[in-house]
Amino acid sequence: MSTDVTGPPQGYPAFLAELKQRIRNARLHAALSVNRELILLYWSIGRDILARQHAEGWGSKVIDRLAADLRRAFPEMTDISGRNLKYMRALADAWPDEQIVQQVAAQLPWGHNMHLLDAVKSPPEREWYARQAIQNGARHAGARSGAWPDRASSLPDPGTGKGVRLRRQPVSSRSWRTDRITTSTCFSTICDCGASS
Repeated sequence: MSTDVTGPPQGYPAFLAELKQRIRNARLHAALSVNRELILLYWSIGRDILARQHAEGWGSKVIDRLAADLRRAFPEMTDISGRNLKYMRALADAWPDEQIVQQVAAQLPWGHNMHLLDAVKSPPEREWYARQAIQNGARHAGARSGAWPDRASSLPDPGTGKGVRLRRQPVSSRSWRTDRITTSTCFSTICDCGASS
């Protein structure tokens, strides 16, 4: 068997490109599946916290204690904090219908859901932005390293005349600032996720 040092055999570049694409697709599918399960877990935790708060009158100190106890039980889980448990509760409150959670919220990375909860208070608007985000590729952003955008991107106004602009601050890789604007709707964290591919 002879080896040719001048280049790969015929068909090799196409075969390599196909394998790379299959690996990327499988990795993306796995990341999206993990994301979906985590969002559904977070939603169910939030739903249960809400139920306990209504039934037993739990306050935010109980949530902070719960976070500390869960962190001790699962030290490798960096997303178990009082702040995140409150976001989980807010997610369940904002999206009470599990079907909508599966169809919409679970298709977006956790950070995008948090930004939607902070920036868009109207349920129909929130759902509209989430669906636009999914259509514009935001669901893939959490699955790719380095995919968090640095610039704003515009979407059509959903009919309110007001919008939200979320911009990255240089403080940390997932720190965001919210500004209310009135002329256009910019949602960089949600819809400009493919910009850094």
